[in-house]
Amino acid sequence: MTTTIVNGNLLDTTAPVIIHQTNCCKGFGSGVAKAIRDKWPIVAEKHMLACQVNEELGKPTSELLGKIQAVSVGEQKVVINMYAQDRFGYDGARYTSYDALDTCLRKVKEYCENHKFNRIALPYKMSSVRGGADWDVVVAMVNAVFKDTNIEIEIRKYEE
Repeated sequence: MTTTIVNGNLLDTTAPVIIHQTNCCKGFGSGVAKAIRDKWPIVAEKHMLACQVNEELGKPTSELLGKIQAVSVGEQKVVINMYAQDRFGYDGARYTSYDALDTCLRKVKEYCENHKFNRIALPYKMSSVRGGADWDVVVAMVNAVFKDTNIEIEIRKYEE
């Protein structure tokens, strides 16, 4: 496994898999999620459907924590929603669940191995800006989960 930081927009990556953290509610309207929604509306639609089904079954939103949702957005391109944040919005609190994030990353690893994907891209400071997680903890978690794989990790740092 190698981890590299690349300057540029996450959505411009040539990596076949993009991962990002999302909440377990119907929020998909800011940050990376909004950018993904604007480029690939199907990803937000699938997210909203997962949240709606959960609501209709009378389950708390926390039932989605630790789950992933892989959405094909083109030939050999997948966006994976990782449900590791129980709420949306950011008020300085940590809404990211480290346990759920770790579970999601392990599921992403398994998904990539099963589908023979060897590169994934993720946003710089994933889980940290709106989710309130400590970026150093998140990076350490990513590196720990993927350390014994041949999967390359591309961290995309976008500066406007």
